[in-house]
Amino acid sequence: MRSIKTVTILGANGAMGSHCAGIIAGFGNAKIFMIARSLEKAQEGIDIAVDSIKSDVIKVQLIPKTYDDLKECLSESDWVFELTSEDLELKKQINHKISLFAKDNTIISTVSSGLSITELSKCFTPTQQKHYFGTHFYNPPYKMILCELIAGQNSDPKVQEQLLNYLQNVLHRKVVITNDTPGFAGNRIGFQLLNETLQFAQKYQKGGGIALMDKLLGGFTGRSLPPIATIDLVGLDVHKAIVNNIYNLTNDYARESYKMPEFVEYLISNNYLGDKCGQGFYKKEGDQRLVFNIDKKTYEPIPQFNIEFIDQAKEKISNGEYGEAFKLLLKINTFESEIIKYFFARYISYSLSLVGLVVKNKEDLDKVMAYGFNWLPPCALIDLIGGKKEAIKLIEQYKLSVPEEIAQHSEKTKFYTLQNELDFRSYIKAN
Repeated sequence: MRSIKTVTILGANGAMGSHCAGIIAGFGNAKIFMIARSLEKAQEGIDIAVDSIKSDVIKVQLIPKTYDDLKECLSESDWVFELTSEDLELKKQINHKISLFAKDNTIISTVSSGLSITELSKCFTPTQQKHYFGTHFYNPPYKMILCELIAGQNSDPKVQEQLLNYLQNVLHRKVVITNDTPGFAGNRIGFQLLNETLQFAQKYQKGGGIALMDKLLGGFTGRSLPPIATIDLVGLDVHKAIVNNIYNLTNDYARESYKMPEFVEYLISNNYLGDKCGQGFYKKEGDQRLVFNIDKKTYEPIPQFNIEFIDQAKEKISNGEYGEAFKLLLKINTFESEIIKYFFARYISYSLSLVGLVVKNKEDLDKVMAYGFNWLPPCALIDLIGGKKEAIKLIEQYKLSVPEEIAQHSEKTKFYTLQNELDFRSYIKAN
C-alpha cells in the first residue's frame, strides 16, 4: 500500500475541506497543510476539523497555509487534495498552479461531484496525469462514508489501485469506482430525483407545492430526509451547479428532468440558498417553520395534509411490516399515490439504466445510494414492491424505459444482494 504521510488540502476552510482534513488526520495520521485564501481562513478550517472529530489530538497535525505557500507544501506532499468550489474554470486555474510544484509521483485528486476528470487532468504534465483522479467524498463525510473514485483517460490503473486501498483500508471509505461521466453515479441518480421533485412542486403548487412533495416522498419511502429539504441542506447554488452540468453534458431519456425550474433561479438570485443562508425552500420565523409559495413568491405556514394511506403505511413500517407497507402504497389509486408510484418507477428505471454506462454492476448502485445519499437502495425497492414483474409493470405504467439490467434478471432471484452488509430496513422511516 502506498504510504501517504503528508497531504495538502486546497479549500481547507470549506465544509468539505475541513471535515475531510479531520478524517485524513484522524484515520490516516497524516500531517496536513491546510491551504486557504488567508491564514485566518485556514485556521477556521483547522478549528472546524478539530471540532468535527470532537478531539484536539489532531490539531498539531494541521498546519495553516495560504496559496502563497503552495510550492513549499507541494514539494513535501504525497497527496494533493483539491476541494474548492464546483466550478470548472476555477479548478483549472488551481490545477495549473498545482502542476508547477507537485512532484511527478504525487497523487492529485479533486472532490468534484461531477465535472470531467479527464478535462481537469489536461492542466497537468503527462506524468502528473497518471496520478490524477476524482475522489468524490460525500457531505458530511463522517456520516456519509461513500467515496466515488474516478479515473481520467490517462490515469494509471496501478496508482488507482493504490489509492483505492488507501481510501478503503486507511480512511475507511466505502469506495465505488465510477466512470468519468457527468455527475458520476450518486449525483446523477440523486439529483435527477431531487430536481424532478422541484418540477412537480411547481406543477402542483395549488395542491401543496413544495410541502406536498416532501410529504409524499419522505422517510417512509426510503429517504433520511425529504427531497426538497435535502436541497436546502445541500445549498440551492450547489444544486444548480450539479444539475446544469448534467443537463448540458448528457442526452439520455431523463435529460429534461434536470432542467431547473424558474422559481429556484428566483430564490438563488435573492441569495435564498438554503440552510446556510437561513432560508431557501423553507425558513424559520421564531418557532414556526415556513415554506415558500411558488406562485405568490412568499413564505407561509406549512400546510397540514391528512393523507390516510400514508398514515397506514407508516403504521405498518412501525410494526416491521415493510413489504406490506409498500404493497399498500402500490395498491392505492389517488392523486397523491400516483406521484409516489411515479417516483418509485423513475428511481428504479433511471438507476438501473446506469449499469455499464457509469458503474460496473447493480451492487455499486446500491452502495452509492445507501452510503452516499442515505436512501433506500434501488434494488431493495424492487424486491419490496414485488420483484422483476412488478417493477416492469410499474415502469411501463408511467411510460419509462425498462433497463436491460431488469429485463435480463431472473424472476426467481432477489435483486438486492447486499442485505448482510446493508439492511434496507434502516433506510425506511415511519416518522
